[in-house]
Amino acid sequence: MDQTIIRRLPSRQDTMILDRTQSSAGLESQSSFTRAMSCDSMPRMAESVVSVEDKTFAGNVKAKAIELLPLNDAVINIAEYCSGDPEDYKGGFQNIPYGGFELMTYVLRGNVQFSDNKGNSGRVNPGGVQLLTAGKGVLSTQHPLPEEGATAHWSFHIWLNLPSASKGSEVKYQTFDGAAVPQSKVGDAEVRVLSGWLNGVAGPICTCTGSRVLDIHLPPASGLKLPTEPTFCTFLLLYAGATSLLCENGQTSKFEKGSVIKLKKGQGKKVGDYFACSTPAEQGCSFLMIDSPTINEPVVHNGPFVCTTDEEVQQAWLQVQAGAFGA
Repeated sequence: MDQTIIRRLPSRQDTMILDRTQSSAGLESQSSFTRAMSCDSMPRMAESVVSVEDKTFAGNVKAKAIELLPLNDAVINIAEYCSGDPEDYKGGFQNIPYGGFELMTYVLRGNVQFSDNKGNSGRVNPGGVQLLTAGKGVLSTQHPLPEEGATAHWSFHIWLNLPSASKGSEVKYQTFDGAAVPQSKVGDAEVRVLSGWLNGVAGPICTCTGSRVLDIHLPPASGLKLPTEPTFCTFLLLYAGATSLLCENGQTSKFEKGSVIKLKKGQGKKVGDYFACSTPAEQGCSFLMIDSPTINEPVVHNGPFVCTTDEEVQQAWLQVQAGAFGA
């Protein structure tokens, strides 16, 4: 992918603070952000906005592509496939060599058929989620498809880095239908827990690094306040509606559908240990929240490989050329 463009948000030290004593329903309105409150806790703030690029993969699959590697070493990138025209995703991906990361596939509409060179095959249905641990390598085939009698497909594909100690792990799949994805009510918000924990609810997917991925739906004129791990890398992908977040300058900014936002890390207990947002009266919002711990290792991302050195990448390509990759 091309180099990511980052728009950094303005900052100042005297950021406005949210009251820790507010109810779990979160912020009642956008004005809640600017109240003068006690200083016993501080929310995660919007730090930067990441560009979203239109890309065509495998020759004919159109997607929104978000490269996140410059901002962290845990979430490599995200691809969103969303179209009502089957020509935009016809053919899918054939025998793509994946290695050194985990691929989470989350389907909103349609389904994704998958298979590989090891004999695994199946389908991720609407509302379902899958984690492919590519580990030491696999040749993967994926076909984005519409539901029967329809034309639309909508799915997200999240690349999660593996620590070097796990890059040689065996290939495995975790695949769950939508009914297996639990929901948690957080104030006014409905939250689907794909992986990780929220309010004692565990998602069906278990990632190598303990990443948490949530699908959050917030109605109009409402707010959300939920706990986060302040030291994790956190990204928000707003795929419907609009929401307002506190920024580093103490002011709120409104973000529209299509925005990808990186949250500023906290500094330990009670400094960045929760996230808050609100929605305008005229519309709600839906977004993915991706929380991942920092791996603190070198990352070399080249095509379908996520390695720690250039030599490892070169070796992977040599194996592909020799027909030995993923064997």
